[in-house]
Order: sequence, then structure tokens, then C-alpha cells
Amino acid sequence: MARKKGGAAQQEAVPEPGGEVALGAEERQRQLAEAMAVARRAARAGLLKVLPFGTQLLASGAAYQLGITAAQIVGYCLRVSCRTPVLGPALGMFGVGFASALAGQAGAHARALFLRDPHPPSAAPADGAARARARAAAPWWRLGQSVDRDEALFDAALGILIFKAAGGRFSSLMPSDLAAPGALAFESIPAVGNDYASPGVRRELARIFRRDGCHHCGSHRGPVIGDHMPPNKLVLQRRGPGLGLDLGLWLQELPLVKQVRALAGHAPPRIRQRFYPQCQRCSYKQASALRHGRRVLVLHVRLPRQRVEHLAGVFVGLRHGAPALEPRGGDAGCGAARRRVGRAAGWEAEGGGAVEEEAEGAAQRRGSAGGRRPLNWAALSLAVPPGAVALPSLLSPSAPSEPPQPASRGRTPTRLVSPFAAAAASPLPAWRSDDDDSEEEEGARGGGGFNGGGADQTPQPRMPPQVLSGYTRWEASRRAAEAAAAAAQPWPQPQPQPQPAAGPVRGPLSEGDGYAFARARARSHKAAAAAGSAAEEKQRAAAAAAGFDGHFTPGLMY
Repeated sequence: MARKKGGAAQQEAVPEPGGEVALGAEERQRQLAEAMAVARRAARAGLLKVLPFGTQLLASGAAYQLGITAAQIVGYCLRVSCRTPVLGPALGMFGVGFASALAGQAGAHARALFLRDPHPPSAAPADGAARARARAAAPWWRLGQSVDRDEALFDAALGILIFKAAGGRFSSLMPSDLAAPGALAFESIPAVGNDYASPGVRRELARIFRRDGCHHCGSHRGPVIGDHMPPNKLVLQRRGPGLGLDLGLWLQELPLVKQVRALAGHAPPRIRQRFYPQCQRCSYKQASALRHGRRVLVLHVRLPRQRVEHLAGVFVGLRHGAPALEPRGGDAGCGAARRRVGRAAGWEAEGGGAVEEEAEGAAQRRGSAGGRRPLNWAALSLAVPPGAVALPSLLSPSAPSEPPQPASRGRTPTRLVSPFAAAAASPLPAWRSDDDDSEEEEGARGGGGFNGGGADQTPQPRMPPQVLSGYTRWEASRRAAEAAAAAAQPWPQPQPQPQPAAGPVRGPLSEGDGYAFARARARSHKAAAAAGSAAEEKQRAAAAAAGFDGHFTPGLMY
């Protein structure tokens, strides 16, 4: 029986096929799908945060490389090399400025791709796929953003300063001359004579070649060759016994001339040679150019590795994505409360007005008046109770465009209202965050939160928590509490002064009235003098009764 009972219990514990086991598998699949959805949302949010900066970085870097290459091609066409005394550095500085301005504009346009919408909200397609296709089909030059000349000049100057501060050479942007050290000649090794490089020197040249490449073209391919600079052919021409290109150097090498110069103390200049890393292709070109006596220039399209100065374009491009130093709205010290009052007065739209703030900031940088709307006194009249004294200077530092008309006589007398009471009576929305659930529940039950809400209170609009920071929430709640307290206890009203009792109406004074007034005044003065004399006589009598004869008596002090 026990076995039967145990078997029955075991039989009851065995789950049926398609029962709890199937439900557990479905639950695990559902949890896995939810976890995957959360991970996808997190990855998408992170990608949306990184993608604008990555796109801006790539666009600015590519534009800077394009500008540097264009400046180098201009120098190649003008036959200006990195060893040209004046034109080389001048064209190099111009190339850095042009490339930096181009990188700044590319970064600004890349940022506009993520901030601007080519379709207005009224004409936006309802389908998300159609809207994405329309956004992709719209070219970047139709986004309504033109080239700002002031911004371009500032980007050019900033790029030149960053390039020079990082240790860059403007002449290194020009093409290389095969008869002189190249534009990428950053490090070299002393050479002894015109012999080939030793194994130790070749190992050191290989290290420099792996880091900087060929000093003429910047290539890292092929074996490294130790290039004598100046070339051996030019040195031999200067020292040779035959008539070379330089007759003066040949005369200086004559024995008699050497002795005379040595006696005079003028030693012949010694030509010092150095080894530079060179690729095999540039070595062949150099040999051919020196053999035929031609001047050959070589372009170096590749930027050198580990050179910080060429990141100037990237820094200039990322400048357009950095937040502005001035507060949003353009007014110094303008907080959230003033922006709400300004929105009610018609300074900016209810939807945020980011485009207007950006246009206003650009107008302020250009020195114009800005894009702020005129003051709307009709909207401000809704925020101030009837009969209150409106103070426009508390709302905006600028002068009002349409001052209110003064109240005429015969209306309701003006009463003083505190600014907090006026703000509490304002119909402006009080922004609340999503974590104010306790106050919302209290308002729904009939209690009064800091907004003084009840069961019939109008629901307040919400601001996303990522926009409304903790400090802003605390400041908003504190101001709302002060406004509610000020509204409950208004400022004390001035009490009316008691008026004197009405007497008989007198006419204008005559000359006789003036004489009578003078006589009455003289009589009052005489009566006062007589009263003073009587008081003085009484004091003298009291002193005489006390034994004081008008002289000093020491015993009276004790």
C-alpha cells in the first residue's frame, strides 16, 4: 500500500507533457526576449550618442586631409618646394588655414545632419520609413546652412595656432625636392664620407623608416636606403678638379688658393653629410634627376604617423559640436523661471525655440540686435493680477517695446503685490518631474501639494527627467513653495490716515487779522516769560531756605 501510495504520489508529481515544462520554457523565452530588447535599446541609445561625434570626427579629418593635399598640389604647380626660403612657409601656412576652415565647415554640416530636420513638422510624413528615405535623399547643401565667413576665419586662425603650438613646420606641407632633405625629414644620422651606411647605421635608419617613412614621399614600403644629404654627386662636383657648375668652389680647392686662405685665416667650408631614410623608388628618381641635372619635386600625400600637429583639423571640427559657454537664450544669468516668463511674454515659442536661440546666439556674435521677439504685454497682463503694479524691469533687462498705459482715475485703487504672489497667480505651467508621484497622489486624494492642488486640479505638463536636473527640480519646488506662501499672505496694505475734523470755513485773511495774530503772539511770549521768572524766583527761595548764599561751600558736597 505504501508503494502504491508512493507510486501514486510520484505519478501525481510527474508533469504532463505540454504543461508546466512548456510554460517554463515560454517564460524563459519571454525573459530572454525582454533582455534582448533592453540590450538593443541600450545599444541603440549609446550608438545615437556616439554616432554624431564619430561622424563629425571623420568628416573633419577627411576635409582637413583634402585641404592639405590641395595646398600641396598648388605648391607643386607653382614649383615651390619645402626648401624654398619664403614662399614655402607662406604657402604652407595658407594651406593649414584653408584645411582648418574646410574641416570646421565639414564638422558643422555633419552636426547639422543630426540636429536639423529637412521637413517642417506640419509637412513631415506620417510614415517613419518614408521620412527616413526623404532625409537620406535630401542633399547636405539643402539643409539651409550657409557658410559663415566669420566662423571660417576663426577656424582658420585656430587651426594655424594649434598646428604651430604642436611643433609643426609650415614648409613641411610643400612638395619635397630630391636634391635636398625632404619635407618629412624629422631625424637623421651623421655620415662619415661618401661610403655606404654600416650595418649599425642601417638598423637605426630602419627604425626611423618604420616610424616616419621615406623623408621625400613618406612611403613605408620596400627596403630602406641610406640617402646622403647633400648627395654625393653634388659634393664631388664641388670638390672635383674639373670645371664644374660652381667655378668659385673649384678655385677654392686649388693648392695655392688653399695656402693663401689658410694664411689669411679663412679655412674652406667643410661640407657635412647626413644619412636620411629613403625608399627605393625615390632613390631611382634621385639618381636620374642628378644624372640629367634636373629639379624634380615629389608629392607626399600620406600624413606622417605620430605627428600631433595634423590633428588640428579634427579639433577645429569638433569645436562645432561643443556646448556653448553662454546660457541658453542669450541672457546672462537667465534661469528657468525667467525663460518661462519670457515664453509667456512671447519671447520664444512653447515648443522650445532651439532654432531661435541658435539664431540669436549667432546674431549676438555678429554684433546685431538678435532674433528676440518684441515684448508681449497682453500675455504679461494675464500673469499679473488686476490692479497690481507691473514691473517690467524684473522680467527683462531690456527696455519694453510697448509700455503699459497708466491707470486712469476712478478705477480700482492700486494695491501692492509681491513678485512671488504675481508669479503664483501666473497661468504659466509649473514643470514637474516624473518622480513627484507622492505629490500627484496627494493632489488626486484632495490634499494640497506645493502647487495647492486638489481633486479638480488641472494636470500639469511634464518635463523629461533627463532635461530637468535634480538641482532644477529642487529650485523649482522651492520657488513654487515661496510663491504659494506669498500668495497666501500678501503684502500689508497701507492704512488710511485719519483726516482732521472739518471746522468753519474761513475766508481770506485781511490786514487786521494779521495785526491781531501778531498781538496774540506777543501776549503769549510775555506770559511765557512771566512764568519763567516766577519759576526762577521759586528756585532762589528754596536755595535760601537751604542755607545756600551763592558762594561755594565745601561742606555742601558731603
